[in-house]
Amino acid sequence: MESPIARNSRLPIRLLAVDLDGTLLDSDRRPHPRSAEALRRCRRAGVKVVLASGRVALTMAPFADEIGLERTFVCCNGAHVLDSVAGEVLHTPLPAEAALEILDFGRRRSLQTNLYFRDRIAFGFRSAFGDVYLSRVRFAVVDGVADDEIQRDPPTKMMLLAEPSELERHRPEAEALASRLGLRTVLSEPDYLEFLVPTADKGSGLRALSRRLGIAREACAAIGDYSNDVEMLRWAGLSAAMANGNDEAKRAAALVVSSNDEGGVAEFVERFVLDDSPRSE
Repeated sequence: MESPIARNSRLPIRLLAVDLDGTLLDSDRRPHPRSAEALRRCRRAGVKVVLASGRVALTMAPFADEIGLERTFVCCNGAHVLDSVAGEVLHTPLPAEAALEILDFGRRRSLQTNLYFRDRIAFGFRSAFGDVYLSRVRFAVVDGVADDEIQRDPPTKMMLLAEPSELERHRPEAEALASRLGLRTVLSEPDYLEFLVPTADKGSGLRALSRRLGIAREACAAIGDYSNDVEMLRWAGLSAAMANGNDEAKRAAALVVSSNDEGGVAEFVERFVLDDSPRSE
């Protein structure tokens, strides 16, 4: 089916934001080969490819390097934005006192509690779920962080992790805590509940980056699969959700493409992005 959205677009796509887990990465959390090649084609065609994730830059960089992309990232669900040329575009960390209260909340309920800093991840409280998390990120995590360290260098975001049913049981209390602290929460996966400052989301991060680069909203495209992608999908001039995505993401996007295990990113790129992208000779 031809896309009226792509054909009627006033501007060619110049910036493409791509979520990682559940979108570019397959069920084994590896870049889908066809999708990776499509992103390389985008770069050769002059489209700025941006990885947009709840992850920190440290765990995003290996994927960019493997695929052959610039290290331009919307990290930590929009709380930290980096450009390969301009450097740090945006950083909105949690207040230190709020971070300490979240850490205490997780500790009292024996919930896996992670802290995400600019350059590292730390386990504030480690539960049995910690091993599950390590198997997913395949990256070293600092085991423990001192309160005075948090006071000196507050985390960019924090996250509670547990089996979905357990996390759902604690979620109302966690959301009440976030509200009292003046923060927002978002599910980035069924077993990940994140705490962020109210202004931090992938949409605001992408907007800040596009402004720094001088790229109009109408020339930005985005693709994702979950609740933490919603603001980005709503903001972008052209957007798609994965077939494996949740209903919230699908409602926010203009299009739905095939799943992450079927190379849905490649489908989006080939049918809707490169069709209108500026071509390099």
